[in-house]
Amino acid sequence: MTAIADDFATHGADAIAQLRTDDPANYLRMVAALVPRELILQRESQPVPDYAELTDEEALVVLEQEYRRRRLEASMKAVTASAIA
Repeated sequence: MTAIADDFATHGADAIAQLRTDDPANYLRMVAALVPRELILQRESQPVPDYAELTDEEALVVLEQEYRRRRLEASMKAVTASAIA
């Protein structure tokens, strides 16, 4: 596993870019398999802000909101998992 992780750290971005160019269908299959559907839907419904256009204070607010959202989501998953078990 370490060898795979090391290889991907070195060549992963280039391999992904090559796959996207050479075989777009398999690239999209890979994205669909790796990216959670919820994240895709969230990005479509809530565009990612352009941090370059935000003041430092505005960017901090956006990041804090995202942090809180993720913590709440993780807590809800934990509660749901314990309720099922």
